[in-house]
This record gives sequence, C-alpha cells and structure tokens, in this order.
Amino acid sequence: TGGDMSDPPAVLHAMNQRCGALAPDFALLGGDLAYANAVTHDRWYWWLDSWRDHAVAPDGRNIPMVVAIGNHEVNPHEQGLSRSFAPLFNSLFPLPDDNTAYSLTFGNYLAFVLLDSDHSQPAARQTAWLNKELDSLQTYPWLFACYHKPTFGTQVKRDNGNVRREWCPLFEKFNVDAVFENDHHVLKRTLPVTSDGKTDTINGVPYFGDGSWGVNVRKIPKSVNDLEYMAHHGSLNHLWMVELGTKKAKLTAFDAAGKELDSTTIPLSRK
Repeated sequence: TGGDMSDPPAVLHAMNQRCGALAPDFALLGGDLAYANAVTHDRWYWWLDSWRDHAVAPDGRNIPMVVAIGNHEVNPHEQGLSRSFAPLFNSLFPLPDDNTAYSLTFGNYLAFVLLDSDHSQPAARQTAWLNKELDSLQTYPWLFACYHKPTFGTQVKRDNGNVRREWCPLFEKFNVDAVFENDHHVLKRTLPVTSDGKTDTINGVPYFGDGSWGVNVRKIPKSVNDLEYMAHHGSLNHLWMVELGTKKAKLTAFDAAGKELDSTTIPLSRK
C-alpha cells in the first residue's frame, strides 16, 4: 500500500517494479495516482502504462489495484466539493454505489473501508455511513481503513482535522487494526494513538503513511520529535507490504531496491 505515485518517471517505474517483485495479492493505492488534476488525460495513459509494464509479479500477472481518491484526482480550479470535479478518476474507477466512500471484503478474513478525505465530498458526509459500515464488518478478523490526507502526520503539512474529529473516534470504537494515510510525501508510522493525540496501546490505532511511492519527498521538521505518538519517520520513497497471519500482521516498508526501511507487527484485535 502507498500513494502519491507520480513523478519523476524513473522513481515511479522502479517502485512499481518493487511492488511487482513482492507479488502481493493486490495493491492498495491511496490517492494522487497520476497527478492529472482532472484535466490531463495523457498523465493517466502514462501512469497506466507504467503499472502495466512494471507492476508485474514473477509469474507474469499484473498486480490488481484498489484505489482511494486524492486531491490530485480533482480539478483544483473548481470551488467546493463535488463528484463532478473528478471526471477522469470516476471514469477509470467505477466504485461501488458510484461513491468515493466504499468498503471491500476479501473472503471471510479481510475488510477495508476506503474514504474521501475532503476531495470530492466532505468527511462529515461520510461519518454516518462509516459508523454503520464498520459495525457491519466486525465479523472480519482484519479490518483496515485507507484515505488520502493524514490526520496524524509528520508536520510537513497541516493535518486534516476533519478526519480526526469525524472518523478517528469510529476507528477506535470499532477496533480498526490500522489506518493507511498518504499525501505528505514521507515515510511515517505511529504508535497506537487515540483521536486526542495520546498514545494508547489498548484503545489506540496505528497510522501508516504518508504517500511517497514515486514523488519527490519532503523534509520533515525537527518538531516531529515532539509528537509522542510518532514511532518512525523519514524522507524516503517507499511502499508498505502487509502480510496477514492468524494472530498478527507484519507491516514492512521497502524502497525501490528492496531495502527494508521499517518493520513492525500488530496483533489481531478481533476473533
């Protein structure tokens, strides 16, 4: 999983190739995919060509993708929030119920909620749906969330307060195992943290990110060290590999060369 994929081209191609070499069942891509801004068709063609050519497993199969929307999928010249502002993304990815907030399940063992962090619809509009959806997914042993703009970032940009207010209490209420954030162009892993910004190994949720698959990375300010919930960070291109077990999951960050940048395990939170 990761996001913020383009460009420079050489980094995107190399990271896509690393994804293929790891041979995951699928890739969870958390927005800012082609950086087309809803107006540049050619960037989508180029991005899809890179995935076709490089995100290839050793057995020759292309890696399937699951996507969330980001700010660079939406026309930046439009005012307000509307689905109509992301016509290219919507035409490429016809989502369930034609909605950028949706859930996806795999067998009887894994469930995702994918959300729109104030891009084509406001976070608050999704809260009631999210509460109902997370409640309905409690029978799945593993439950994750993914969206674009972080709410527990490294201070390279402002955190999304709407996400923290609207969604984080629900992640805690329904024991979401981990949340995948993007947008800030850095590597990040938090300790289990609650919506008030306090570390809490019982009620908290770990957050992983922050969207530096193929983009130029940002410099992280020293003030990040004042965040008690920050476990690991770095200005590095990466993707996260998630390996699910019966009692725990292993999450490892890799760069394009296959170097391990960070690794941790999380316990299964529901039976």
